[in-house]
Amino acid sequence: ALPISDLQKEMAFIEKYVALQRARLPEHPNVSIESHLFWDQEPAEIAPLLLIPFVENAFQYGVSIDEPSFVKVDLRVEDRKLHLYIKNSITTHHEEKKGAGTGLKNAEKRLALLYPDRYSLRYDSQKDTFEVHLTLEL
Repeated sequence: ALPISDLQKEMAFIEKYVALQRARLPEHPNVSIESHLFWDQEPAEIAPLLLIPFVENAFQYGVSIDEPSFVKVDLRVEDRKLHLYIKNSITTHHEEKKGAGTGLKNAEKRLALLYPDRYSLRYDSQKDTFEVHLTLEL
């Protein structure tokens, strides 16, 4: 059987993760973290920890106190449709990081396995920003 989790749990987990990152980073004029989470309260289930790699990735590559940097996380669930939009800056000292994108590749594999015809995922990579657009039918 598929491991499943309450959507509410997953959203709480993401909220806590973002709060933890906020607390971990010094109050710094260079760093901007925005998050908006909305859920219409319709009961829904989701594979556990499916979304967190996308959020982790944004913080791992998008935040630096040495230069202006930002992370935006926007997660909406309405009518059993999930929309995840993440945008982050690409900071210079992370450009050459080893193992870049491993978390994303694994997350993609899980999506393809668990939600074969029920999702769309695209990345938009500019010179200094990275975006994730994920739509998922729950």
